[in-house]
Amino acid sequence: MLTLGLVADTHGVVPRSVFDALAGVDEILHAGDVGGAVVEAELEQIAPVVAVAGNMDTPGFWPDERLLEREGRRILLIHDIGQVHQPSRDFMARAVQHRADLVVFGHSHRPADFQIGPIRYLNPGSAGHARRAPSTVARLILSDEVRVEHLRL
Repeated sequence: MLTLGLVADTHGVVPRSVFDALAGVDEILHAGDVGGAVVEAELEQIAPVVAVAGNMDTPGFWPDERLLEREGRRILLIHDIGQVHQPSRDFMARAVQHRADLVVFGHSHRPADFQIGPIRYLNPGSAGHARRAPSTVARLILSDEVRVEHLRL
């Protein structure tokens, strides 16, 4: 069993409540709009961090996307997939090409958990500056099954 902390859209801010919400996770996946290396360093106090760039991050500091394998599942980490519950055709083709089981994304500042075909899409929401919604993160538990817990900060 592996527990991943999912974070997105911190925009340079790591609320103290993130430390409690993600205590004990094995790794943190940050889906962009990190807001600088200082945020990554703060989150590293909880667990190792794998991050991608968002549209508000310095270009080239983090890659635009990463394909990870955890507990036998392929996870595509990216910032923007298109509309919240309707990924762009281009993105869906890329996810299929990567043979992704899970897509972890951000950008909308709204939590999401939905499935299109064989691919499950997860957005932890915004840990930093949420727009018209509470700040949230998520815990992704990978074992025989995949469980997701969205946590309000």
